[in-house]
Amino acid sequence: MTFTRWVLDAAGFSDFGSAIAPEPLLQKLARPAVREHAARNPESAEARVMAGFLRVLEDGDPLQHYQDALTLEPGNALAARLFTRAVLSQVDYAQHELPHLYLGNPEDDIALLERTAALDIDPAQQSLIAEFIAAAQAALRDGHDPGQLRNRS
Repeated sequence: MTFTRWVLDAAGFSDFGSAIAPEPLLQKLARPAVREHAARNPESAEARVMAGFLRVLEDGDPLQHYQDALTLEPGNALAARLFTRAVLSQVDYAQHELPHLYLGNPEDDIALLERTAALDIDPAQQSLIAEFIAAAQAALRDGHDPGQLRNRS
């Protein structure tokens, strides 16, 4: 795991921002190492964060892995940053068709946003979270049914 962390740092993943790494490096080295580390250390917040970022485990999406990491280690700044980024991205996509259509479930998004707001994050992100919560609440008031896409024929 230490070597994998070093390789990812060298590839520009030091803060798990956006970086480019060769797919063979990820496929043959990083993902297998993280997968094995996560299997051997289910209580490792670091393994959950890396699993989410590298999308290596089949048992959950990145957002769930970041949530798991925060449950295991509430003060994990990297997990909080990645969780916040994932939530904001997901909700931004869900709301991009407003006021006509909400893609997703506004109630679920409000719960995620409230959990994100409770984290120690940037004030600018707190402001964005407040805007997203207000838009999701408005969508609920306007009768946006979370199942409306499935019910269209």
